[in-house]
Amino acid sequence: MQFERVANISPVLAARVVPLLPDFMPTLLARLGAAESSDLSRISIMALLNALYERIPTFMTSYVSKIIHITVQAAEAGKSEEVVEGQQTLIQTVTQNSPTEVCVEALVESWSLPHERKMLETLTSTLELVIEEGSREDLTASSKLLFDLFLKLFDVRNQTDLKPKVRPIVTFLT
Repeated sequence: MQFERVANISPVLAARVVPLLPDFMPTLLARLGAAESSDLSRISIMALLNALYERIPTFMTSYVSKIIHITVQAAEAGKSEEVVEGQQTLIQTVTQNSPTEVCVEALVESWSLPHERKMLETLTSTLELVIEEGSREDLTASSKLLFDLFLKLFDVRNQTDLKPKVRPIVTFLT
């Protein structure tokens, strides 16, 4: 609930919040990623992060990687519909207000996580948002990172966890 109050006053505070970011952001992100956090707490934190990204996006770019990492990790856990909607809104706000290259770098870093179905869906939908929101110049500047990410994305079947179970065929010569 306290995060909701801060989210409501952050548009008023705007740039005056910047010196306090290093003090409260690590705690905020830890609570967002903690398994024992309640849904209400997560929703409040996401509302605060949305408000901060809309108000002072330049100062929030250093947290893009951690936020994408947390949302990808949390994708597989059974969350309420409100939390999932809050995560989607947060990712959309982050991709709209952060530089494209920062978002692509965060996706590449998050790719090293285990790849369950929901995590892959979250990564690909985030990638889709980054591509939609990015300008041609930004995407061109990030083309090497995007190319590497697409190669990893298309190489999903070769990862040991996702290979289909096939019995080896043994032939005997008589």
